[in-house]
Order: sequence, then C-alpha cells, then structure tokens
Amino acid sequence: MVIGTNIRKERMLKGYSQDWLASKLNISQNVISDIENGKVDIKLGKLEEIANILEVDPYKLIDFEKNYYNASNNSLGDNSTLKNGTDNDELIAVYQELVASLKSEIKSKDELIKHLQK
Repeated sequence: MVIGTNIRKERMLKGYSQDWLASKLNISQNVISDIENGKVDIKLGKLEEIANILEVDPYKLIDFEKNYYNASNNSLGDNSTLKNGTDNDELIAVYQELVASLKSEIKSKDELIKHLQK
C-alpha cells in the first residue's frame, strides 16, 4: 500500500488528476485507482514510467517519507514486480539490482575512457 499511497501523494502535490495520469500511461483511471489503493502489484518498469511522468525519483515512490535514495536518472528495469507494502528484504533486492547495474555501467564507462585515451 505504501507505493500506491506515495504515487497518490506525488500526483496530488503536482495537482494532477487520476484521469490525467491514466491518459499519460495509456491505461484506465480505474487502474490508477487500483494502484493507488494497493489493489494491484506494480511492475518496476511501470513505477519508473510513473515516476518520470511525475518528475520524481522512483525510489521516492517506494518510500515517500524516508526517501531512501537521492540519485537521479537510474533505471529500475522492467522485469521485476514490486508489491504494495514492500518489506525491507524486497527493497534490499531492488537496491542490490541497482548497484549491480551501476557497477556494470561504471565498468563500461571506464573501458570507454581507456579506449578514448589511446
């Protein structure tokens, strides 16, 4: 329920209606309502899409109050599902996935730098 509530808080802070957000996502207003009320699980890719539309970091939607993560423009990936009421173990898994992705990206950038320095 936390994620849905946080989506609602951010949407309302921006002054957007459920209909407006639904139209941006090409889904029905009923689906937005179900997401915000914790009736459906949300794919990480959809969470990232919602965050982009609301112009907030996806991690802020995971925990609005604590805002665990402050980096910008990091991808969560599309294949995982984040259940409403996510517990700490699930958050740890999400963060570990992000860290692994960032390490890979750093390695790739390091290789590019080495190539450019030749």
